[in-house]
Amino acid sequence: MTRWAWAALGVAWTVAALLLASPAIAAQDDLRARAGWAPLTTAEVATAAGVAVGATVAFVAIGKGLAALARRLGRAMTDARRGPMRGLGSRAGALALAWVAVVTGLAVVVGAGLAAFVVWYGNSYEKYNDSFVAGLDEPSGAYRSVGPDSALSWDRAGREGRSILAGAPTASQIEQVTGTDAVEPVRVYVGLEDTDAGPTDWDARAAAAVAELDRLGADERAAVVVAATTGSGWLDDQAIDTVEYLYGGDSAMVAMQYSVAESWHSYVFDPGAYRDSTGALAAAVHDWWGSLPEASRPHLYIYGLSLGSRGVQDSFDSFEDLQSYGDGVVLAGTPYGTAMNRELTQARADGSPVTLPVVDGGARVRWFSHGPDIAAHTGLWQAPRSIYLQHGNDAVVWVGPDMLWRQPEWLEPGERSPDVHPAMRWYPVVTSIQTMFDSAVNLAGPDGVGHRYGSDTAEAWIAVTEGAGRSDEELDAIRREVIGEELPAGSDV
Repeated sequence: MTRWAWAALGVAWTVAALLLASPAIAAQDDLRARAGWAPLTTAEVATAAGVAVGATVAFVAIGKGLAALARRLGRAMTDARRGPMRGLGSRAGALALAWVAVVTGLAVVVGAGLAAFVVWYGNSYEKYNDSFVAGLDEPSGAYRSVGPDSALSWDRAGREGRSILAGAPTASQIEQVTGTDAVEPVRVYVGLEDTDAGPTDWDARAAAAVAELDRLGADERAAVVVAATTGSGWLDDQAIDTVEYLYGGDSAMVAMQYSVAESWHSYVFDPGAYRDSTGALAAAVHDWWGSLPEASRPHLYIYGLSLGSRGVQDSFDSFEDLQSYGDGVVLAGTPYGTAMNRELTQARADGSPVTLPVVDGGARVRWFSHGPDIAAHTGLWQAPRSIYLQHGNDAVVWVGPDMLWRQPEWLEPGERSPDVHPAMRWYPVVTSIQTMFDSAVNLAGPDGVGHRYGSDTAEAWIAVTEGAGRSDEELDAIRREVIGEELPAGSDV
């Protein structure tokens, strides 16, 4: 292109940007309002515009540079046809070969850069896992899997593990909220480096977790929760705190770390760890629980968020096996493509949308988007109860590679969630790229939006445990404490 052509293209691009700026900002503000975010600021708009212009200029410059390099290399090869490279062929062939060489070189450079980035990123996870939260004190080993009588240690529990072990509400805090007597809750957490077992010896780690349940007297508790973590070993505070408030601290939570990285990194670079670790822990705890006297054994629940949810489902051969595991199941933000959730959704009743399927009239398992919907549930719901939580605007749940070439079912008429902006449309490749970026900021929004399920999980536990015998007033007090706001009173459990 000539300089005049580039100038004309620049003017056209600027005019188009100015004409589209106002409706684009209005659409973004509408979308942000639906998600509970404040409108865009002038600084944010200016930053976005600067990034767009900078990226455009950079990509054009890179493209022109590669084209110039290919032309120069092609000319050199054409000149060499008369010399040592007589078999090279025509000038067009030389130019094509030059482009092949440039593209191959670019691929090698980009690949090496990505490999270096992955290594650096992995090392940053290791450093994060080894770090300590300032001001976080080691709890007493009397109710936690740490201390002199424990085979597990505070130092080797990992950053997320230490936060979980130290983060439980105390008996006095529970009493202040509920107005009833409480005891100190039990928490067991096995960090990735917490035992001397090999890197994939999940059975040994699970055995260490069960040994801690025994040591801490979990068999005498009213409830035991097997919690499957996300990739980094994280658990949602609101999710695990709620059970402890419901049972007045008379509960035990057990979890096991399988990675130090974020879920996507763990899923890609350590495939199967999420499933094998969760399966080993679930099986070991169930065997221990099953060995207890049936008349006095605690309630047994299983919970998973994000990759932890997938780990729970992939650890069982069928939904019937999962539901019969114990006394209830809570799964939040199940990643796209998880077989069990997909198969259940495909078996939904006619007229129920893919975003909130209805299976067997909701008698065994139910899907919800938000906490108030759970509190308002009606109809026969037999025990053990199972809940899937999935926001209509959670890209982790809905976005897969097939969206590149095919409109997803959740964007079809009659299937769309109210959480999805009504103006959203599917375009090949483009929509997939846009939602890929949505995935990157899925945790940036407020609670109840995107991949954040804290308050919704709290309401799910109230439903699955059938209120754990609490009065409506006590349940509302727990909601105010855990969720931080008043939700509809008197769940119909």
